[in-house]
Amino acid sequence: LPETRKLAKHYGECRPCPKCTNAEHIDHRNCNDKILYIRIHQLNQPPKALATSTILRTLSHELAHLREWEHGKNHRAFDREIIAFIRDLGYDI
Repeated sequence: LPETRKLAKHYGECRPCPKCTNAEHIDHRNCNDKILYIRIHQLNQPPKALATSTILRTLSHELAHLREWEHGKNHRAFDREIIAFIRDLGYDI
């Protein structure tokens, strides 16, 4: 994604695929082909990478959207499961 002021507020994003976004009869929250975007460097500063823990936490949050679209308790619970899995792999987040 091109970096914009809107993205400056976000480290990642989960979007429905273009087919679901453009279809009037499909609820985009139920899209099976969601697309994840994760920013790995500071906005407009490619040489300065984000911290690994920030990237992994963002990835976890966006992966949780694949199962739970809304930011409710189910999303938070699944996000915590993913973070626990990442920690089990040996990453410090």
